[in-house]
Amino acid sequence: MSDIGIELPAWVIPVMFGVIYWPLTLFFGCLSLYVGVLRVRGFARIVFIALALPLIADAGLGIYYAIAGY
Repeated sequence: MSDIGIELPAWVIPVMFGVIYWPLTLFFGCLSLYVGVLRVRGFARIVFIALALPLIADAGLGIYYAIAGY
């Protein structure tokens, strides 16, 4: 038997899980956007919105893959 290893960059793993579990990613992205826009003030607002946007984009990629049939 041969040992074959595939090395993936560290950022690929969360993106793959976000695409696979896109409903959960979309939920947490929308929740973070809601909290960031309506509930917190100051620096926390920037942090929550900055966290929400990649999550929503990742969920959108998962929805695209689900519709396209990949």
